[in-house]
Amino acid sequence: MLNVPIVELLKLWGELVEAYHGVNGYGGCTAELYAYRFCRANPMRTLLGDTAEKAKRKDAVQARESLFELVRTFENAYECRVTIDGEDSFRWFQLAGDTFDHRVHAVVERPATPRCESE
Repeated sequence: MLNVPIVELLKLWGELVEAYHGVNGYGGCTAELYAYRFCRANPMRTLLGDTAEKAKRKDAVQARESLFELVRTFENAYECRVTIDGEDSFRWFQLAGDTFDHRVHAVVERPATPRCESE
């Protein structure tokens, strides 16, 4: 999570809190999270020898790791379950590899409440 700018991190956390309470603007208990929000801009990558494709891959890996860490921290803090694109967060993390370069839908399920209707 250290790679996420603090203001962006607070906004992302807020979107998960909204989803936890079923009032997220995207879809009640579903938050739509974009990969670019989980990366710090680093224009030096290409100047330091990375090709555009390699820099994009590094950003995707960074975004994947940051999203996973955010979700795991949120799950522990709120004692809830978050699925990412229909997968348990651990499974999503394993499957995503370096392909998280667009967006995901994170569904927050509270304990002792029925599944979200927006799925």
